[in-house]
Amino acid sequence: MNGWFVKAISGIETAILKHPNMMKKLFSTLFLLAALQVGYAQNADKDAALTTVGSLGAVALYNTYLSIGLMADAHVNEVYDTDYTNTLIDEQIGMMQNMKENLKELLASGFLTTEDDKAFASDMVVCAGLLQDEAQAFKKYIGDLSEENANAYDTARLYAWDNIARLLDLD
Repeated sequence: MNGWFVKAISGIETAILKHPNMMKKLFSTLFLLAALQVGYAQNADKDAALTTVGSLGAVALYNTYLSIGLMADAHVNEVYDTDYTNTLIDEQIGMMQNMKENLKELLASGFLTTEDDKAFASDMVVCAGLLQDEAQAFKKYIGDLSEENANAYDTARLYAWDNIARLLDLD
């Protein structure tokens, strides 16, 4: 099996063992990764594989941004308590870290040959980092409900969105 696929599966396995309730959320991702691996085994068209990786990355960035916002709303409206919110935020931070590491390995592998593909993968790494920054800013805010922390979270949120929207051409 390809090294990146084994690492992706290992990261998912670790997340499931630490947080069994994530199994349902990750099942569809695992299925798509397995389908992608089958595609490689059958010498699938490289463009189709790259399109799939790009699409999955785009969905992950978009949905992580939405998830962080929904968690923030749920916490502020007292649907989620602080401990549960921190657990969910930590999961998002971990998944974005996994994504960044896998994309960096993909960039280093030489598999991406066009400058557009390299730039898109690099921009996904940046956006994943910005989502981590947004999540960390929200964690800091819920630990200290100061106006300064609220403004820092809002700034991180808007900056992450501006970059995601630009990358995904959502403007």
